[in-house]
Amino acid sequence: GVSAPLLNLSLPTLAPDALFGARFSIPYDLNKNLGVGTYRTLSSNGLLNTTLAFADGSVFATFDVAVDFKILAATATVDLSNSKVYTSTETFYASASSAYFLASDSSIGPATAVWWGGSRDTLTIPMISSCTSQKVTAVVKAQQVSCSSYWQMSAGRGADNCGHQLVLTADPYDATLGQNTWIKNYPGCTFSTHPARPVVIGSFRWHEPEAGKRLGALVLNVQITTPSSPTKPLQPIPKPVAPPITSKPVTAKPVTAKP
Repeated sequence: GVSAPLLNLSLPTLAPDALFGARFSIPYDLNKNLGVGTYRTLSSNGLLNTTLAFADGSVFATFDVAVDFKILAATATVDLSNSKVYTSTETFYASASSAYFLASDSSIGPATAVWWGGSRDTLTIPMISSCTSQKVTAVVKAQQVSCSSYWQMSAGRGADNCGHQLVLTADPYDATLGQNTWIKNYPGCTFSTHPARPVVIGSFRWHEPEAGKRLGALVLNVQITTPSSPTKPLQPIPKPVAPPITSKPVTAKPVTAKP
């Protein structure tokens, strides 16, 4: 479809053949109490009729809008604080084949599979915290493990019957690469994915028959708690030292023996 700004009623006239429309959104704050499930327009035909009119009320266009969105149930809360490693409890099997993992959002991770691949993929996960109004990006190493071997999550390899699990680890702070520098900028804070934007990663079969078949999905709430600022150790209170005891030398008096 076409996205266009809302009609500006301050315009005295409409330009010939101008394109006008309406923009729709679903504000999280107004819908945060909605439960897991699929939501659609409630009408006899599943459509929301929309009317565009001039300031005087005369209608110049009408169109129908269908609303359809899902709220997914999280499969896990992933804590990547302090170099923790997340390995999915879910194991995905592709009989006589291999499996691979893809992100549903290409801005977060790979959305296309490759053959064999390397040691890792990289996820860039937007995160928020009550400590700051700034959104940060967590750089995360993404792998899969199968038959005790680790490689990039989006790569298919040789056929076997081993299960496949997703493995995630936050990359370390690196000022040179500009990688996860926010970890030191906001000490003692917990960052997490927005409740409306979990990380969704699907698992798929590589080989024929049924190459590309979806085996399942992980819906992940990711969080990282940054280390607190180091505190100086308390210094022990020195004990008072008693002044040294001095004594005057004693001179013995000569003793004269009596006859």
